[in-house]
Amino acid sequence: MPDPIDAYLDAVMSFARLAPADERRVRGELADHLHELVARHSELQNEEILAMFAKEFGDPRDVGYSIAKSKGRFRTYVKKKVRRLSIGAVVLVVLWFTVRANVAEAFKVEGNSVAPLLNPGTRCVVYKLAAGYAPGDVIVYKPAEDRSRRFLGIVKDVDAATGDLHITRNGRPELSVSHADVVGRVVLNTR
Repeated sequence: MPDPIDAYLDAVMSFARLAPADERRVRGELADHLHELVARHSELQNEEILAMFAKEFGDPRDVGYSIAKSKGRFRTYVKKKVRRLSIGAVVLVVLWFTVRANVAEAFKVEGNSVAPLLNPGTRCVVYKLAAGYAPGDVIVYKPAEDRSRRFLGIVKDVDAATGDLHITRNGRPELSVSHADVVGRVVLNTR
């Protein structure tokens, strides 16, 4: 038979339904009291010890409900929800950064380099895993002069031998951009 103290505490805690931290603290306090009581009556059998607990402390259901009431059911409910919400928020932030770094990223069109396809102020989503590009695709690329910046361009054609893209930007001469400098292809916009 399992330890009578653990059996009694399990029954009480099943009715108390406390937040994990509160349950550990209350369970520890109750366990201390029960161990003191058992130490005074070491000659008793397990069934007799459980009967003594019910007599001295009360029915596990009543004890559990009174603990829940004293700790505040609303407080316990809020603690459980906050914990779940914080875990969900952390998972969401990690997922967001992972998607943003590897799959897709939102950009805002600052200039008129690809107007009238995308006007200034338009927001767009760039798919970073795009493998092939066709004439007419709007792409985001890193210029050779400043690798920290991102520019938009329209694919004019693709050099089959090197994989370089020939792009145009409004009012500027045609550029050649290596495939490695391309961030991705614009797949959605708010136009």
